Amino acid sequence: KAIGTGHAYEKHVVDEKLFPEVKSEKDFIELIAKVIANPTHQRKLENDREAFYDKKSNTIVIYNPRAKDNGTCFRPRAGFKYYENLK
Repeated sequence: KAIGTGHAYEKHVVDEKLFPEVKSEKDFIELIAKVIANPTHQRKLENDREAFYDKKSNTIVIYNPRAKDNGTCFRPRAGFKYYENLK
């Protein structure tokens, strides 16, 4: 919920329009929950972060327990390659 109502909603949904199907914060929270619950790829990252990636929708969720809004969610231009290069 924190990711869905944090900076990612304003930046990636409203400003960059990466999620045309998302009409509200509630929609965004549901999309994030689906990716976390059923990612095609998942792995631990540096600094206690974790990445969840859904290849079908090219959606990445990065959970960061140290961030005020617990992380971010967006659709990387580089797709799966972006996920593979995360540290």
